[in-house]
Amino acid sequence: MAETYRNARAIAGTTATTVITGATGGATLVRSITLHNSTSTPRTVDVWWTDDSAGDARTDIVTTLGLVEGAPWEIPGPLILEDGDALVVEADAAAAVHVTVAAVEVT
Repeated sequence: MAETYRNARAIAGTTATTVITGATGGATLVRSITLHNSTSTPRTVDVWWTDDSAGDARTDIVTTLGLVEGAPWEIPGPLILEDGDALVVEADAAAAVHVTVAAVEVT
């Protein structure tokens, strides 16, 4: 089995944004999720994952997490995303929350 270390990033807005998916033919081990409010106003963010093997069922990690202006927040892992699963974020304002994921793909 091969392991590939990678980072994924996205800017969360008012619609669901996929940050990273499970590796094709394998899995992705999410080690950490860092959220950063890049605005000068407090924001909220939802983070969840979808389970492809369960009809894309949603499992919340955090809901309506308050982020003060300019502050980062880290959600420690691990979270295992299987092939077809996805890590998704949504914020209360457009281009408000930057998301960085540290992960290892195992194929």
